[in-house]
Amino acid sequence: MGDLPISSIIDGIASFRSWVISVWWLWSLPILFLVARSLWLAYVREWYRQHLVWSMFELKIPREILRSPRAMEQVLASIFALINAPGNIKETWWDGEVTKWSSLELVSFGGEIRFFMRATKDNWPMVQAALYSHYPDLELVEIRESEDYIHRMPPTADEVLKIPRRLFGSESILDPNKSDVYPIRTYVDFEESEEDFRLDPFATLLEVLGKCSSQEELWLQILIRPIVGDWWKKEGEAEIEKIKERNTQRFVSTEFGESTMTRLYPGFGDAELIKAIDKKIAKPAFETVLRYLYITTPEAYNSNFARRGVSIALNQHASKAFNEFNYNKGAATRVDYHFGKIPPLFPKRRYLARQRKIYRHYRERYIYPHTFAENILELKGFHFGIWGWKSSRMVLNTEELATIYHLPTKPVMSAQLIHKVEARKMGPPMGLAIYGEEGESDLPGMQK
Repeated sequence: MGDLPISSIIDGIASFRSWVISVWWLWSLPILFLVARSLWLAYVREWYRQHLVWSMFELKIPREILRSPRAMEQVLASIFALINAPGNIKETWWDGEVTKWSSLELVSFGGEIRFFMRATKDNWPMVQAALYSHYPDLELVEIRESEDYIHRMPPTADEVLKIPRRLFGSESILDPNKSDVYPIRTYVDFEESEEDFRLDPFATLLEVLGKCSSQEELWLQILIRPIVGDWWKKEGEAEIEKIKERNTQRFVSTEFGESTMTRLYPGFGDAELIKAIDKKIAKPAFETVLRYLYITTPEAYNSNFARRGVSIALNQHASKAFNEFNYNKGAATRVDYHFGKIPPLFPKRRYLARQRKIYRHYRERYIYPHTFAENILELKGFHFGIWGWKSSRMVLNTEELATIYHLPTKPVMSAQLIHKVEARKMGPPMGLAIYGEEGESDLPGMQK
């Protein structure tokens, strides 16, 4: 069979192209269906999120806490146990149910440090029970919506800038060059044998917050959403297998054929690394967003403090062999040069767009969605950090979260700027005559 002439091939391609164009409605239907499906899912999920009812409480710290961060780890494990997920087609595609999240917040108003927690109203009684069971002297004060500290500032970034105020915001992420299954240093690595000499890794962050002047405010929120399914554990197991593979030596024996030998070299830290990863994926884990805002007057604005204050406090958890927190340039309000040389495009407009976005996200306690349509709908004009925002969601387990957020231990409580409970509240003593004997009517408070 001879070769076909080139003209015949060209004619065949032209005919096929004409046919594809003529039936555009046929091949476009699957594409339109996928787009409509994604948009509908984004709509119903947003409707579900908007109708969640929240409870927010301030944690009034007792003057002395003898519990280690392990107590907060148990509280977080209780929060993880409240995990929810759509279980059928109706809950997924009609109700738009999403996994509920909580917020751990730490703020400094001119150096006065205060602790807050926020969860959905139906979950809060269990969160409250977990807190009281591990911190019996803790006092929880309910914060009404109108009393939320975010209302100290106007509702939009534009109004904040007109007061006038300077605004800086960013988010912290784990090393983008490593998988999240690699752990950070936790409170276990800081513990000493003697209780009174135990190092609290929380102290550095509290010192940073306490350094705010009377004109400065630093708001920090840690949004946590329980991980649904076993994909997280599988990712960790795959990483362990990858580490083992690079330490596998293959050799050929003339007598027995090909054999395989696995050898781990503790000197290179691989054995410790496998142990650390295995420990991290063994504990409950959360999708986490760590976001902070620095707001102050133009005169008091300290660029170095805004950009590096929180980063320095988190850097003590860094381990070059394992993982560390990084400053997320894609989410920060600062507009940098591209590759250190190329001037940024529309710097003023991009700077304002970034300020608007992170300020709105902080006030909404916004945790990033999963679907492609939700990410696209979230894009705003002149904010080019698309992938930076998407990558701000990291995975931390209960031990890691308890390290960066817990009630300060005894050595740290010497700080005078932590908002504390001045007196311990106790119930009435046993046997106190509250109601009296039958027929007795002269007790205090009883109507005659």
